[in-house]
Amino acid sequence: ACEAFTAELQRILSQFSDQNLQALAIYTGRKGRAWKRYAAKELDLFENLADLNGNSGMFQTYNLSAVPVLYLLDDEKRVIAKDISPFTLEEILNAIYPQ
Repeated sequence: ACEAFTAELQRILSQFSDQNLQALAIYTGRKGRAWKRYAAKELDLFENLADLNGNSGMFQTYNLSAVPVLYLLDDEKRVIAKDISPFTLEEILNAIYPQ
């Protein structure tokens, strides 16, 4: 599920590569080596971080209950859209940045 999700996000982000968008992927599992291998080969359009010990506070800050989850944030890190699909992200970006 995560691989298909991230592949779709990569496709969308590559369409909008000239818009200076930043994508952040945060791994919340406990297998650090597996995450490093995956991030190195699969997530070239993402900033890759890991919360291996659950210390980041992101679940509380963004009221997360499950992953993968997609949020759209503005420059001030305020939530614009929460728990959206890649399809919805693409629609929003098309509205903001008509091609």
